[in-house]
Amino acid sequence: YLRGSSPQEQLFAAKTGLLPHLVADIISDRLHCAGSLQTSFDLLGELCKGNSEALHLLVSSLDEASFRKLMSAAAANLVDSNVFLRSLLLSVERISAAKLCGAMQGVDPPANPWKNHRFGPWTGEAGL
Repeated sequence: YLRGSSPQEQLFAAKTGLLPHLVADIISDRLHCAGSLQTSFDLLGELCKGNSEALHLLVSSLDEASFRKLMSAAAANLVDSNVFLRSLLLSVERISAAKLCGAMQGVDPPANPWKNHRFGPWTGEAGL
């Protein structure tokens, strides 16, 4: 459903509670049956791909411990998490390139929803 979806469709799905459910599933200590971890990572990656608002929702829903557990799970399960990790990296590159391109053309970059915003208890400084 989310492959090739518009940013509005991504946000709609993220705001229905799917995003926190996926994160909770990934960072849970339960044993995942075959394919369930990959499915959760794939859906999370499709929710966030190229969408700064969805990425903001993800980051703002994580505290420091949850962020570390999510990244540890991704690192420990690279085959299962590859879509999610690629989505994160490509999204960050796309957002950075858009800002750089705008700055080079003398155009004010789009408003950064993360600027001057505290992401709950996690500031992002120690986790990166």
